Formats: sequence, structure tokens, C-alpha cells
Amino acid sequence: MADSNNFKAQNAQGSFELFINRLLYRSYAHSEGDAVFDYRNPALTYPIRNFRVFENLYYGRIDPFLYAVEPYTNKMQGLNSEEARGQKALNFVAKAFGAMKEEILGAFQSRSIPQDNPYIVAMSPSTAFVNIDLNYNSYMTGLQTKFINFIHKRTKQPLYKEITSFETFIPIFTDFIRKYATERTLTKSSFLLSSFYGSINNSGLVIEIADLDKSDDTKKFDFINSDCFCYYVKVASKYGFYVDYNAPWRLIADVTSPPMIKYMEEEGVDNGSLPLLFKLYYKYTYLGETTTLKRLYFRTYRKLTGARPWFKDETWKGSCRYSEKKYRAKLGLAKFNENYPDSFWLEKYVTIKNWEKRDLFPSHELDRIIQNSQDLEKKFDNITAMGYINRKFKDSVATAAGSFNERVYAVKYEDQQNLPFTSFKKFLDEMYRAKSGNF
Repeated sequence: MADSNNFKAQNAQGSFELFINRLLYRSYAHSEGDAVFDYRNPALTYPIRNFRVFENLYYGRIDPFLYAVEPYTNKMQGLNSEEARGQKALNFVAKAFGAMKEEILGAFQSRSIPQDNPYIVAMSPSTAFVNIDLNYNSYMTGLQTKFINFIHKRTKQPLYKEITSFETFIPIFTDFIRKYATERTLTKSSFLLSSFYGSINNSGLVIEIADLDKSDDTKKFDFINSDCFCYYVKVASKYGFYVDYNAPWRLIADVTSPPMIKYMEEEGVDNGSLPLLFKLYYKYTYLGETTTLKRLYFRTYRKLTGARPWFKDETWKGSCRYSEKKYRAKLGLAKFNENYPDSFWLEKYVTIKNWEKRDLFPSHELDRIIQNSQDLEKKFDNITAMGYINRKFKDSVATAAGSFNERVYAVKYEDQQNLPFTSFKKFLDEMYRAKSGNF
């Protein structure tokens, strides 16, 4: 095992020191002697896997067709332990973990394994499934509050005086959320797939047996360096779990392993079929996103008019200046739905998706996508229109920064002669648009 003195990374360190220490951990923490951990060849390191590199980052949060997904909560099962404190995972994951825990506890009681790692010996879940709705709803509520504070900033021409109705509210609020969509995220599917807001714990495939700081490499090394760690890794593999390279106390179901497939088949996933797994256990995150967008606009305006139904405005009449109350127009839900149908929100939704992708599509292509989606909604339904929109944007996941595909295309880009592109990003965008088709 490598020298523990090499692994001192903590988030409080300076950027250069942190970079060097993270590099040492990534290269040597799980290796023998001076050997380098080859995360590019997972077959050699199984079941230890680095979920911060390549497409591993999205594991359990995208389906085989690259759509963002989230698990059905009615497919969750409690982990049946007083120490679990209500933690849950997908039912087949919970059953596999229960069998793994039983074997480890049996080995502990018979004293056939070392007793030097209390977390492995106890196998007590500290964290498992984290519902993305909790964080996302909080994020959206915070956005509403920030908007109201933003328009009341003290300036010569405060924005709040420009909002007298929902019609005047729309362009101001849209301009405000553009910054969020561009610099952070706005739609739930992008929120789920972001490395800052979403996590693999949102998948229902994860169980953590220790509540330790994932940014502290010394704690990771202490866990790895215990005498029973190798036994723990072998048993994890036996029951179909990965061990997370960057948080070794985190177990992640390997849905392609024969042991885990056995538990999946018991719950109706015949032959461990991945398409069937995602059909039975997961839903497309995008399906409710226009409804969420409508709710965001409606509730933000209602929150504003509820807290500040009127404002004082100074006007002049001749040489006299006086103040008058200006009341904002009220908005009822029935009138809101009548005046702003699905076609209106599809236009807003496509525009926001494009902002999130840093203007992936130029304006003329974006207009075509908007028109096509509105036509599909009119001819079929909103679900068909949303499926079309997300098909247009989904493949950008495959070329996201840090993905394996991005590296492959980077090599191809460097090998080309006289490319008509000024940057690799422009090359990727053009290639992606060509693949997504003209419809």
C-alpha cells in the first residue's frame, strides 16, 4: 500500500497544493508500491471505479439513450436497520446490500476478518438515496427570493417600478433567469446532471456506510489502509457492488454484474435488461419541465404581488411633485392558463435549454426547433413535443467536458488539416448539430 504521508488533500488548501495532492491520491491511493492506478482500464481495477472521470460521472442518472432520468420513489426499499435512520435504495440494491451485510457481520462475529475498520464491521448505512426534488425545489424557491431582491436594488431606475402586470413581468424575469441558465443551471434535468447540484446518490443505486468528509484524503486513506479493506472489496464484488474510488465507503450497484442481475431478475427485470430496468425503475426527468417552468413564472409573480401589491411612484404635475400608489394587476390561475398555453412555454423552454448549452444552436436553427415542437404539441401532445426537444439536446451529454467521447474527438480535431473552425468547441458544436439532424 502507498505511503499515507502522500495523501493530505483537503478543500481548505491552496489551489496548487490541492491539485498536487489530489493527483497523488488519484494515481497511487489504491495501488501497490509505485504502481499507478489505471482508471482508464476499469477491467483491471474492478470493482474499484472512479466515478469522477469520463461518462462515469452520469452513472445512474442517464439511461442507455442519454436521457436524464430519476428513479420512481415507490421502487425504494428501506435498509432495515436502526442505524440506517430511514435510508432507502432501489429494492434490488437494498436486498443485495442486506446479503452483503449479513456475510460481513457473520465474518466479524466468527472473528475470521480483521476488526480494525469500524465502518466495515458495522455496515451501517449513513446515506443512500437522495431525492433530487428536495434540492431542486429549494433552489427554485431561492431563485424567486433573489429575483424580488434584485428588482428592488437601489438604482436611479429600479426595475420593480416597471412591473405593473404579468405581461411586463415576463421579459424582466426572463432576462433575470438567463444568467442562471447560462452560468449555473435552471431545468431539472440539467440540475440533476450537474456536478455541483446533482450526485450519484440521486440514482437509488448507492449506499454509503460511513459519514466521512469526501474532500479529506487522509480519511479516505485510513479507510483504504485498514486490514479488512481487501476483504470488503472482494465481498462487494461478490454481491454486485462497485467501490467508489474517491469515497471507498460508498457502494454503488453494478447493474451489469451477474450477482446484481440476480437480484434485479427477482424484481422483474428479465435477464438484467438495461432498457427494461430503466423502463420499470426510472422516469424521464424532462417530462414535467414545462409545468415546472410555468409554475416558476406564476408563483414568482404571485409572490411579488402578494408581498408588494403596490409601489409608490413619484410624478410631476406642472411644477408640483407628488407620490401616487400604483397597484400591480392580479393574476388568477384560470386566466393564466388561458392566456399562456403550452406553445408559449415550449418556446421559453427551448430557449432556456439552449442557454444552458451555451447557445449550442444558432438563432435560425433554434427558431426551427421551437416551431417544430409547437407543431408537434398541436398535432399530438406536450409529451411528444418534449421528447423531440430533448432528443435535439441529449447528445451534448456524450461530448460533455471531461467525457471519454470529448477526448476522442479532441484527438480527431488535432489530426485534421485546415479545419474551418476557430476552436475545438465550435468543431464539437458543428459536429453535434450535424448528428442531430435538420428536423
